[in-house]
Amino acid sequence: MKKLIFILNICMFLMVIMFHTTSDYCDGWKEGYKQGYCYEVQNCITPIIPICPIAKVNQSSYEDGYNRGFLAGKNNKK
Repeated sequence: MKKLIFILNICMFLMVIMFHTTSDYCDGWKEGYKQGYCYEVQNCITPIIPICPIAKVNQSSYEDGYNRGFLAGKNNKK
């Protein structure tokens, strides 16, 4: 029984860490997409932002999400 509780605690801990990392990445994705879509356009109205993609390996920070979102927004504007 103690082993089961220990394993469940470890799983919960890993899920919290994974969610937090994904949250930062997706926050960066959203902001980057808006900035990329409205890049060099005055009075731009941002579109509905697409769902955040899964982060690539070793790219899970806010900055990584921002950069990827910026490029996607800029490309989708064309």
